Amino acid sequence: MYAFYRPPRLHVSGMHVGDGLIEFSVEPDKPAWLLVSQAWYPHWRAYFNGSPVPLARDAEANVILVRVPSGSGTLVLRFEDPYQGLWGLEPLALAGLLAGLALYAASGRRGPGGMPAARGSQGGFYGRGRPWGTRLSS
Repeated sequence: MYAFYRPPRLHVSGMHVGDGLIEFSVEPDKPAWLLVSQAWYPHWRAYFNGSPVPLARDAEANVILVRVPSGSGTLVLRFEDPYQGLWGLEPLALAGLLAGLALYAASGRRGPGGMPAARGSQGGFYGRGRPWGTRLSS
């Protein structure tokens, strides 16, 4: 029925898998889509002989599809995390938070003129200027 269509021949060899890196040699006779058995995630990037090539997500298997141009070369898939440079800021943010809490605790929550800060608009829990926790005696 489709005698005019010949699927591409694709020879893959020399696979190397590392942390966030998949590298192998490919030799397609014409441009083809290559299915790589790696879970698809938006931060994967593909390079053929150093040039970026498009990749897509296989809808059924949720794996990576890479568009490989014709000719022999090296295909590299690299996971490029955009947040990788931010991980060093976590200790700095934690130190800033702890310093802020220490300054807040050292300030003693004093109001204007060195008086203790008021507790509520009326001065107490019951709203009549009584200190917290006191009860009316009968």
